[in-house]
Amino acid sequence: MKSIVILPPTWTGRSRSFSFDVPEGKMVIIETVSISATVESGQKVRATVFFSGNARQTSEFGIGHHTVTLERVDGFGPKDTYTTLRSLTGYAAGTDAVSASIERDSATGSGGIVAFSVSGYLVDNPSDPGR
Repeated sequence: MKSIVILPPTWTGRSRSFSFDVPEGKMVIIETVSISATVESGQKVRATVFFSGNARQTSEFGIGHHTVTLERVDGFGPKDTYTTLRSLTGYAAGTDAVSASIERDSATGSGGIVAFSVSGYLVDNPSDPGR
């Protein structure tokens, strides 16, 4: 499974958030997260990835989050581009199961393209709530 989200090239404010659902009866096991963001020159960014496992409406998994650092990439025009490729393991199920938030240190100007990609695989969601 691979999911890619690319957001429109202009955004105002300091942050962007996006998410995707996992099909009912399934759990996704995420292995890799890739994020890139383009912002006004001189701005910095950070990202947080969230995994929710509450498909059965229990507190079994709750929400986990990972703050990931992005590195500035030189030589891409008048704006600054930051990227990261992280190997991590996350388990998620249900509505808005996997989400990410990108935040820049200033709301000045317009942000550029933001791309978020995850790689992993789907498994059947365990049906025993007492496991």
